[in-house]
Amino acid sequence: MMWSGTIKNANAAQTAMVQDHMRKSEQVARWIKLYHRF
Repeated sequence: MMWSGTIKNANAAQTAMVQDHMRKSEQVARWIKLYHRF
């Protein structure tokens, strides 16, 4: 399902997904640190 015109859009969407995943991972890591403090 890849056309020349949509490759750029797909890359942008994947970048956004990766950034969102990184943000979530940071949040999870923060929660784990808080949890292990107790």
